[in-house]
Amino acid sequence: MEECAFCKEFRTGVIELKDIVLKRKVLHESKHFVVFPSLGQITEGYLLIVPKKHHLSIASIPKTQFGELEKVVEKVKKVLAENYCSPIIFEHGCASETKRAGCCIDHAHLHAVPAKASIAGELARKFKSSKIKDYKSLALAKKKPYFFVEEEGSKRLFQIPNAVPSQYIRKLLAFKIGEWLKWDWRVYLGIEELKATEKKLEGKF
Repeated sequence: MEECAFCKEFRTGVIELKDIVLKRKVLHESKHFVVFPSLGQITEGYLLIVPKKHHLSIASIPKTQFGELEKVVEKVKKVLAENYCSPIIFEHGCASETKRAGCCIDHAHLHAVPAKASIAGELARKFKSSKIKDYKSLALAKKKPYFFVEEEGSKRLFQIPNAVPSQYIRKLLAFKIGEWLKWDWRVYLGIEELKATEKKLEGKF
Protein backbone atom coordinates (compact mmCIF):
# COMPACT_ATOMS: atom_id res chain seq x y z
CA MET A 1 0.00 0.00 0.00
CA GLU A 2 1.29 3.46 -0.89
CA GLU A 3 2.53 5.51 2.06
CA CYS A 4 0.24 8.43 2.91
CA ALA A 5 1.52 12.01 2.73
CA PHE A 6 1.65 12.56 6.49
CA CYS A 7 3.29 9.20 7.25
CA LYS A 8 5.96 10.03 4.68
CA GLU A 9 6.49 13.50 6.18
CA PHE A 10 6.88 12.03 9.67
CA ARG A 11 9.44 9.54 8.37
CA THR A 12 11.49 12.01 6.28
CA GLY A 13 10.88 15.30 8.09
CA VAL A 14 10.16 17.11 4.83
CA ILE A 15 7.16 18.16 2.74
CA GLU A 16 7.42 17.21 -0.93
CA LEU A 17 4.76 18.63 -3.21
CA LYS A 18 5.00 19.52 -6.89
CA ASP A 19 8.45 21.14 -7.20
CA ILE A 20 8.56 22.22 -3.55
CA VAL A 21 10.59 20.60 -0.79
CA LEU A 22 10.25 22.10 2.70
CA LYS A 23 11.44 20.99 6.11
CA ARG A 24 8.41 20.13 8.25
CA LYS A 25 8.53 22.18 11.46
CA VAL A 26 6.62 20.66 14.38
CA LEU A 27 5.48 23.34 16.83
CA HIS A 28 4.21 21.00 19.54
CA GLU A 29 4.41 17.29 20.22
CA SER A 30 2.82 14.95 22.74
CA LYS A 31 3.15 11.17 23.04
CA HIS A 32 0.70 10.42 20.22
CA PHE A 33 0.08 13.76 18.43
CA VAL A 34 1.95 16.51 16.62
CA VAL A 35 0.97 20.09 15.78
CA PHE A 36 2.30 21.93 12.75
CA PRO A 37 1.26 24.67 10.28
CA SER A 38 -0.95 23.54 7.42
CA LEU A 39 -0.16 23.90 3.77
CA GLY A 40 -2.83 26.00 2.09
CA GLN A 41 -2.99 28.68 4.77
CA ILE A 42 -6.40 30.27 4.35
CA THR A 43 -5.20 32.66 7.03
CA GLU A 44 -1.93 32.91 8.93
CA GLY A 45 -1.92 30.74 12.05
CA TYR A 46 -3.69 27.76 10.46
CA LEU A 47 -2.53 24.61 12.28
CA LEU A 48 -3.12 20.87 12.01
CA ILE A 49 -3.32 18.44 14.92
CA VAL A 50 -2.30 15.01 13.65
CA PRO A 51 -1.90 11.59 15.29
CA LYS A 52 1.57 10.15 14.77
CA LYS A 53 0.21 6.75 13.80
CA HIS A 54 -1.99 6.27 10.76
CA HIS A 55 -5.72 6.41 11.51
CA LEU A 56 -8.44 7.28 9.00
CA SER A 57 -10.19 9.75 11.30
CA ILE A 58 -10.09 11.17 14.80
CA ALA A 59 -13.13 8.98 15.49
CA SER A 60 -10.98 5.90 14.90
CA ILE A 61 -8.04 6.68 17.21
CA PRO A 62 -7.69 4.43 20.29
CA LYS A 63 -10.06 5.41 23.08
CA THR A 64 -7.13 5.73 25.47
CA GLN A 65 -5.79 8.70 23.43
CA PHE A 66 -8.83 10.99 23.57
CA GLY A 67 -7.84 12.53 26.91
CA GLU A 68 -4.41 13.38 25.53
CA LEU A 69 -6.02 14.81 22.39
CA GLU A 70 -8.28 17.07 24.47
CA LYS A 71 -5.22 18.51 26.23
CA VAL A 72 -3.43 19.13 22.92
CA VAL A 73 -6.51 20.84 21.45
CA GLU A 74 -6.87 23.08 24.52
CA LYS A 75 -3.21 24.08 24.27
CA VAL A 76 -3.60 24.88 20.56
CA LYS A 77 -6.73 26.95 21.26
CA LYS A 78 -4.91 28.92 23.96
CA VAL A 79 -1.84 29.63 21.83
CA LEU A 80 -3.89 30.71 18.81
CA ALA A 81 -6.19 32.90 20.92
CA GLU A 82 -3.17 34.64 22.48
CA ASN A 83 -1.38 35.20 19.17
CA TYR A 84 -4.20 35.53 16.60
CA CYS A 85 -7.81 34.95 17.69
CA SER A 86 -9.91 32.05 18.94
CA PRO A 87 -9.85 29.24 16.36
CA ILE A 88 -12.47 27.13 14.69
CA ILE A 89 -11.59 23.44 15.00
CA PHE A 90 -12.91 21.08 12.34
CA GLU A 91 -12.47 17.72 10.66
CA HIS A 92 -13.61 16.06 7.46
CA GLY A 93 -13.97 12.61 9.04
CA CYS A 94 -13.21 9.65 6.74
CA ALA A 95 -14.97 6.34 7.30
CA SER A 96 -12.87 4.45 4.75
CA GLU A 97 -10.60 5.13 1.79
CA THR A 98 -13.71 5.52 -0.38
CA LYS A 99 -15.96 7.32 2.14
CA ARG A 100 -13.72 10.35 2.51
CA ALA A 101 -16.11 13.11 3.68
CA GLY A 102 -14.42 15.72 1.52
CA CYS A 103 -11.01 14.87 2.93
CA CYS A 104 -7.93 14.90 0.67
CA ILE A 105 -5.53 12.96 2.92
CA ASP A 106 -6.75 9.77 4.56
CA HIS A 107 -4.64 10.26 7.71
CA ALA A 108 -6.69 11.74 10.53
CA HIS A 109 -6.16 15.45 11.18
CA LEU A 110 -7.94 18.26 12.97
CA HIS A 111 -7.82 21.74 11.45
CA ALA A 112 -7.38 24.67 13.85
CA VAL A 113 -7.99 27.98 12.08
CA PRO A 114 -7.93 31.36 13.84
CA ALA A 115 -10.97 33.05 12.32
CA LYS A 116 -13.64 35.51 13.40
CA ALA A 117 -16.42 33.59 11.70
CA SER A 118 -19.02 30.90 12.31
CA ILE A 119 -19.68 27.88 10.10
CA ALA A 120 -21.65 25.46 12.31
CA GLY A 121 -24.99 27.18 11.71
CA GLU A 122 -24.71 26.99 7.94
CA LEU A 123 -23.64 23.34 8.07
CA ALA A 124 -26.58 22.57 10.39
CA ARG A 125 -28.99 23.89 7.76
CA LYS A 126 -27.66 21.37 5.25
CA PHE A 127 -26.76 18.32 7.33
CA LYS A 128 -28.31 16.52 10.29
CA SER A 129 -26.26 17.31 13.37
CA SER A 130 -25.98 16.77 17.11
CA LYS A 131 -24.03 18.42 19.90
CA ILE A 132 -21.39 16.30 21.60
CA LYS A 133 -19.70 16.99 24.92
CA ASP A 134 -16.16 15.83 24.17
CA TYR A 135 -13.84 14.38 21.54
CA LYS A 136 -14.34 10.85 22.86
CA SER A 137 -17.92 11.10 21.59
CA LEU A 138 -16.57 11.13 18.03
CA ALA A 139 -15.94 7.39 18.40
CA LEU A 140 -19.68 6.92 17.79
CA ALA A 141 -19.13 8.02 14.18
CA LYS A 142 -16.07 5.97 13.25
CA LYS A 143 -17.88 3.74 10.73
CA LYS A 144 -19.56 6.63 8.93
CA PRO A 145 -18.24 9.75 7.17
CA TYR A 146 -18.84 12.91 9.20
CA PHE A 147 -17.99 16.54 9.71
CA PHE A 148 -16.91 17.79 13.12
CA VAL A 149 -16.83 21.46 14.14
CA GLU A 150 -15.90 23.13 17.41
CA GLU A 151 -16.43 26.87 17.71
CA GLU A 152 -16.94 29.06 20.77
CA GLY A 153 -16.65 25.99 22.99
CA SER A 154 -19.54 24.15 21.31
CA LYS A 155 -18.78 20.81 19.61
CA ARG A 156 -21.05 19.54 16.87
CA LEU A 157 -21.06 16.33 14.83
CA PHE A 158 -22.63 16.35 11.34
CA GLN A 159 -23.93 13.30 9.49
CA ILE A 160 -23.06 13.58 5.82
CA PRO A 161 -23.58 11.51 2.65
CA ASN A 162 -20.76 9.32 1.40
CA ALA A 163 -19.89 11.78 -1.37
CA VAL A 164 -19.34 15.48 -0.68
CA PRO A 165 -17.07 17.92 -2.53
CA SER A 166 -13.40 17.87 -1.57
CA GLN A 167 -12.34 20.37 1.13
CA TYR A 168 -15.97 21.26 1.80
CA ILE A 169 -15.42 23.01 5.14
CA ARG A 170 -12.21 24.71 4.01
CA LYS A 171 -14.11 26.22 1.09
CA LEU A 172 -16.99 27.37 3.31
CA LEU A 173 -14.63 28.96 5.82
CA ALA A 174 -12.53 30.65 3.13
CA PHE A 175 -15.67 32.29 1.73
CA LYS A 176 -16.78 33.33 5.23
CA ILE A 177 -13.56 35.22 5.93
CA GLY A 178 -13.23 36.74 2.46
CA GLU A 179 -10.31 34.55 1.31
CA TRP A 180 -12.17 32.52 -1.29
CA LEU A 181 -9.20 32.34 -3.67
CA LYS A 182 -7.28 30.38 -1.02
CA TRP A 183 -9.74 27.57 -0.33
CA ASP A 184 -7.99 24.83 -2.35
CA TRP A 185 -4.66 23.96 -0.71
CA ARG A 186 -3.48 22.13 -3.83
CA VAL A 187 -3.71 25.41 -5.76
CA TYR A 188 -2.81 27.94 -3.06
CA LEU A 189 -0.05 26.54 -0.86
CA GLY A 190 0.37 29.65 1.30
CA ILE A 191 4.09 29.14 1.85
CA GLU A 192 4.70 32.72 3.03
CA GLU A 193 1.91 32.44 5.62
CA LEU A 194 3.19 29.01 6.67
CA LYS A 195 6.66 30.40 7.35
CA ALA A 196 5.18 33.40 9.18
CA THR A 197 3.14 31.03 11.34
CA GLU A 198 6.24 28.98 12.16
CA LYS A 199 8.17 32.12 13.11
CA LYS A 200 5.41 33.60 15.26
CA LEU A 201 4.44 30.43 17.13
CA GLU A 202 7.81 28.75 17.59
CA GLY A 203 8.44 28.35 21.32
CA LYS A 204 4.91 29.45 22.27
CA PHE A 205 3.67 25.96 23.25
